[in-house]
Amino acid sequence: MDETQKIPDALIELREFLDDRGWDYCLIGGLAAGRWGEARFTHDIDVVVKSGLGSEEEFIKPLLKKFKRRIADA
Repeated sequence: MDETQKIPDALIELREFLDDRGWDYCLIGGLAAGRWGEARFTHDIDVVVKSGLGSEEEFIKPLLKKFKRRIADA
C-alpha cells in the first residue's frame, strides 16, 4: 500500500468503528489542524472519545481490541 494512503484508510476505518457504535468523538492533532489551514504531515490519528466519567473501560476495551497500540503498556 502506498504510504500516503495509510492515514486516510485508517481514518475511514476508525470513523466507521466509532459511528457504528454511536459514540461521540472529535479529531484532534495534525489531521484536525489541516482543516483550519495549518497543514501538518502526520503519521497517526488523534481522537477524543466522549465516554463520561467512570465508564472509560467500556470504550477502551473495544478500541484496543480493534486497533494496534503505539505503546505496548499504555
